[in-house]
Amino acid sequence: MNEKNTTIRQSEVQNMAGEYNATTPSPAHSVAVNGVNAVNTAKPPDAVEAAAASSPTERRFQPLVPLKGQEGNLPPFPVDCLPTVLRDYVRAVAEHSQTAVDMAAVIGLGVLAVCLQGKYVVEGTPGYLRSFSAVLQGAFKFAVFPKRLISFNPMQYVVFRVKKDEVDLFAGEDEEAEAVPIIPHNKFLELEDYLRKKGNPALLPIQIAYYTGLRIGEVCGLTWQDINLKEQYLTVRRSIRYNAKRHKTEIGPTKRKKVRTVDFCDTLTDILRKAKAEQHRRRFEYGGLYKLNFYKTVSEKGRKYHELYTLPRSEKAPEDYNEISLVCLREDGALESPSTISIVCRTAKKRIPGLENFHFHMIRHTYTTNLLANGAAPKDVQELLGHSDITTTMGTYAHGTRETKRTSARLMDKVAAEK
Repeated sequence: MNEKNTTIRQSEVQNMAGEYNATTPSPAHSVAVNGVNAVNTAKPPDAVEAAAASSPTERRFQPLVPLKGQEGNLPPFPVDCLPTVLRDYVRAVAEHSQTAVDMAAVIGLGVLAVCLQGKYVVEGTPGYLRSFSAVLQGAFKFAVFPKRLISFNPMQYVVFRVKKDEVDLFAGEDEEAEAVPIIPHNKFLELEDYLRKKGNPALLPIQIAYYTGLRIGEVCGLTWQDINLKEQYLTVRRSIRYNAKRHKTEIGPTKRKKVRTVDFCDTLTDILRKAKAEQHRRRFEYGGLYKLNFYKTVSEKGRKYHELYTLPRSEKAPEDYNEISLVCLREDGALESPSTISIVCRTAKKRIPGLENFHFHMIRHTYTTNLLANGAAPKDVQELLGHSDITTTMGTYAHGTRETKRTSARLMDKVAAEK
């Protein structure tokens, strides 16, 4: 857009703002949004001009803080007093976002004010910026068609600028890149002892993850039918997660939506045999109070969901309930959910010295590092972890220890010794 067009656009907006001020009963009016009253506390024009003159061209976006409600009934936002273009825009935003027209009017005028005040920079993580961009893309696309309020989508001209990491060319010789944090084996043993003394059911899923590298949802989704104790391997088919939108614990596919086989060691075999025998003992000990786990398949808006439920043995399950024999259970037979395990991890890092930064996914990092440090083939590690690309395995996790790097470097001595 050239400078002439930009000036015309700004003058049009200023004329619209003047039209709004002329048709509004008073410059300081009250706003009612979804039953919450707020008062317009805009600064006088002189104060605004002084602030604009003293501020730099590029500003940082500051989140808006809602005003506290006041007593009494205030009139609604005078949407009909807005210019035609703004009024149509506000109503389109309200329809698209399924919000009250009052709220859409406040948002619309807020966006207009930001555009008039100058250039802003929105900072955040890459994931946040992508979601931020997706919302704007959808809103402007909706304004282009079917509403036909604007002729083009301005988001197509937005360029994402990624800050490049600066490298210190004169750093000390002993400085190395920061490695992915892992759990030393002695600290893992302390964690085991801590959970065992507490009788915490999170012990088993943490042990399984340590010796197989499974994700937290994959561990919770394991059934005894997935585990072959004789051949010492397990099959990862599903994952358990909590759906915040539906307020349900659900069974879904793994992250890569693929089934994979993971072999495990003798140590884990002994752990699983003891856990299975203990669950059988608890089943008879609790009798009718022992809980069974079920999943129910429901369809909503063309999608299928597999919801998880827990019922006592004494209670008859509905016909559409299907029993599932999960591995990670509590003492009474109820499933051990990923959210509960995460809470246990947060508590453990406060209780055990040296695990201040501990979280469940760190166990997966530890599993990968232990395999690579002890000579496992990267391709085999990739398949065990379920990564779609070996670059993910090597780039994210392969931070070898100083000793393993030296051992690899000494292989060149064998080459030099050959004559």
